[in-house]
Amino acid sequence: MLVNFLSFQVAWFACVLGTAAGWPVIGTCVAILVAAWHLARCHSPAREAMLLGIVMGIGATFDSAMYLAGWTSFTGGTWLPGIAPHWMIALWLAFATTLNASLSWLSQSTWLAALGGAMAALCLGWALLTPALLRLGRRYNGYGINAPLGGRHA
Repeated sequence: MLVNFLSFQVAWFACVLGTAAGWPVIGTCVAILVAAWHLARCHSPAREAMLLGIVMGIGATFDSAMYLAGWTSFTGGTWLPGIAPHWMIALWLAFATTLNASLSWLSQSTWLAALGGAMAALCLGWALLTPALLRLGRRYNGYGINAPLGGRHA
């Protein structure tokens, strides 16, 4: 759990500081390495990889919508107009690695997950996405830390 939490922090700082220094690809590479290490350690890598891909897609869509709406702006790392930069999408990949590890305890309470998500910069989006992504994490749990929803395997 601690290693997972620290790995995410390393990826976050690499993405943010790498972009600030003009090297956004460094953070993206670190996030990919964190995800690869995460998958190498789990009991069911295929399920966990599905989760990481789905969360990354949801995050890319969310951040791209926020960008297109003019609610956020990004410097560096944007490859396609109207699409969130690769380093932001990589942050979602790294965040997904925490859902069944260091943040798994949040999946027990939708309200607590929403409150935790609301503390982020884009409160409404995070408040809605955090509990939904944690439920998704339980469905595609490759770590087996928490029982799947309803006590059954999906």
